[in-house]
Amino acid sequence: MRNKGFTLVEFLIVMIVYGIVMVTLIRAYEQYILYVKLENTRQNISTMNENMASFFNQNFFYPCPGVRDVGIDSADFGAGLNCDVFFPDTNPAMRLLDNEDGTYTFHQDDSGEGDIDPGEFALSTGDCWRGICLVKGARASGVDFDENGVAEVDFVLIGAPPISAMRNAGLPVSNLSAFDGWGNMLVYAVTLNLTHQWVNKNGALVDFKTNGGAIQAIDELRRDTAGMRSDAHFAFISVGPDEAGGYGMGGILKQPCTKEDPDDDTLDSSENCDLDAIFMAGLGQSRAAGAEYFDDIARFGRVSQTSYWYRIAGSDGRNIQNANVGNVGINTQQPKERLDVDGALRTTSEVRASRVCTKAGEACGDIEDSNDQAECFRKECFNIADFSKDGQVTCPPGQVMAGFYDTNPDTDVIDPECIPVEFEPIGSMTCPAGRYITGIRSNGEVICFGDPNT
Repeated sequence: MRNKGFTLVEFLIVMIVYGIVMVTLIRAYEQYILYVKLENTRQNISTMNENMASFFNQNFFYPCPGVRDVGIDSADFGAGLNCDVFFPDTNPAMRLLDNEDGTYTFHQDDSGEGDIDPGEFALSTGDCWRGICLVKGARASGVDFDENGVAEVDFVLIGAPPISAMRNAGLPVSNLSAFDGWGNMLVYAVTLNLTHQWVNKNGALVDFKTNGGAIQAIDELRRDTAGMRSDAHFAFISVGPDEAGGYGMGGILKQPCTKEDPDDDTLDSSENCDLDAIFMAGLGQSRAAGAEYFDDIARFGRVSQTSYWYRIAGSDGRNIQNANVGNVGINTQQPKERLDVDGALRTTSEVRASRVCTKAGEACGDIEDSNDQAECFRKECFNIADFSKDGQVTCPPGQVMAGFYDTNPDTDVIDPECIPVEFEPIGSMTCPAGRYITGIRSNGEVICFGDPNT
């Protein structure tokens, strides 16, 4: 009887087939893991961009970057500088120094002596503070940072995603969304002049500069890409699996930003960590060893005010606010007040304002004359609280209120203009129980309001 079993040749054949199958499965698994990490990275970058748009719609400026030297579990994670410290209208002690070597320094001159004393904050282009780096912008936006003529250059801050600022604005964002699929902290770059709500010397808000971006987006061929022309407002970048210039979840630099051959000007992953305002978004990715290795993922943003109105957070979408930081004109191209209406303003509900302004004109004449009545409304401005002496505005019996006029220019008292009722009432002049009169129609019928069952 012959023993059954595998010959050595048969065993080798089985092992070869097994090896081929395993190699295929391992490669498929590796591709699956890479796909998951890429999708996780793209999702987190997309989340950051969406939250940036929401933050901007609430504040009309972008948040300052967070520090990168703290771990994901730290209370300081995602928090950073208050960018208002860089601007003269909110921090008069800040000075911008031209070092005359192509670099600039922001100096908190608390002593007023001009020299950088020990303990005073100072940050120069090309330097970093707790992982927040300052670089020159890719273009100048005409912003005068020190009110002394230094307007030929703009600046970009580079740091961690502003998780803390987003969360303080009520946006749903987690600490994990600040990392890519390889555990690298996303890089957040933002144009400095767009992180601040500017106020001019008269104390008025300055319109947001939608063309004020100073970040350049390029592809492998050094061409502008992502629809930007050196004017991106902000960018989020994943440093990819090579981790060049990336910080980990512990707040520690994982790999330095280096280039194999410093004399080689071929673009590679080091373009996104070399402390300038130019970032590369490759048309493709190359993981082959060599000078052209590129595995980063970048996305750029430039939020425009596509609507003059936006919903107020926390109002369930019921309340809206005008997004214009200047004046609003209705039927006028030169509004001089927050709301300037050239014409009649009518409402079926309440009108609330601290003061009412009307067209400037002559003083009131004969109040019984219709032309002079119109002139009575041409007082420049008056306060709502000054409508009467005792806080009540009433007319004598048989008359109704038609407006207001200033009977005595030497006082602040505004009196009602009352005119006789020139119609015969039809039916009852009372309302059912539980309701009250809110007006009278032209035919004499009363207008009642309220639920009689309450």
